[in-house]
Amino acid sequence: MLTIAIIIFAASVIFLGLASIIFRIRAFANKPAWNGPVIPLGVIGFILLVVSLVLIYLNYPQYANEQNQTALSKIIERGCFFCMLDT
Repeated sequence: MLTIAIIIFAASVIFLGLASIIFRIRAFANKPAWNGPVIPLGVIGFILLVVSLVLIYLNYPQYANEQNQTALSKIIERGCFFCMLDT
């Protein structure tokens, strides 16, 4: 599920970047910058960004807890904190 959230996050960055690029091109060409696909791309990008950040927040602790358990077990096993840094 975390992979899907990261893919959605990347799609949101692409949508927001595309909206920004189109906005700047239209402004440079002296056309109404907010017309065209800028607003729909921005809205879709923002919605995808919010959804992806929520999904990442909900799924990240599972991965982090697994990593913390592994690090904690290395500390306990080796007897010192700095010993785990060499792996």
